[in-house]
Amino acid sequence: MAKLNRLSLPDQVYEDLKWRIISLELPLGSRLNASELQRFYSVSSTPIREALNRLSRDGLIAYTNNVGAQVISLTPQDIVEISEVGFALRAEALRLTMRRGLSSGLADSLASHIKAYEEAADQGDLRRYILKIERSFFDQTGNARLVDTIIGMAPQLDLLQNLFIKALEEHKLDFGGKIRDYEEVCHLIRQENTEEAILALEKLCYHGAELAQLGLASVLAKTK
Repeated sequence: MAKLNRLSLPDQVYEDLKWRIISLELPLGSRLNASELQRFYSVSSTPIREALNRLSRDGLIAYTNNVGAQVISLTPQDIVEISEVGFALRAEALRLTMRRGLSSGLADSLASHIKAYEEAADQGDLRRYILKIERSFFDQTGNARLVDTIIGMAPQLDLLQNLFIKALEEHKLDFGGKIRDYEEVCHLIRQENTEEAILALEKLCYHGAELAQLGLASVLAKTK
C-alpha cells in the first residue's frame, strides 16, 4: 500500500498517479479501477475521482464505455502529432522572446541547463535537465496564455520524453547528438538568427518523435 502525505490528498494521489503513468510504471492502455486505487492509496473515493478527472484533463487517461478510466494508448501517429504541437509552441515562444530582445537571456538559460546536463551524475538528473532544456523556451515569452498552453501539454510531452529516453536505454544510444543540436540552437539564438534557430528546433522535434516511436515499439513489444 502506498503511503501519502495526508495534506491535500487529491493532489497527492494525482501527483503519484501522474508520475506512475509518465514513467510507464502503469502500462499504456491499462485500466484504472477506482476501487483498487482506493485500496492502494487507502483513501476514500473523492480523492481518486478528483485525481482521475485531472489526469483526464492532462490527456493521460481516457474514459471508455463499459471499461471506465484507462491510461491512454499511443500510436506512432499520436507521437508525431503531440511532438508537432510541442514544436509549434516552442517555435512561437522563441519568436516572442527574440522579438522582445531577450535572446541573450534565453541563450544563457539554455547554455546553463545544457552544461548541467553534461555534468549530471545519474539518470534522474539527466531526465530533469532534459525537461529544463525543453521548458527554457517559455521562461521569457511574456505571454501567460502560451505558457498555460504548454503547461497543459506538459504531461503528454513528459510521457513522450520518457519513451524517448527508453529508446536510448534499450538501444544503447547516446543523447549527445540531441545535446549538440540544442547547442546549435543556442548558438543561433545568440546570433539572433530566429528562422535558422526554428529550423534547428524542427529537426530536433522530428528526431525526438522518431526515438519516442522506437521507445513505444519497445514498450508494446514487452506487453504482448
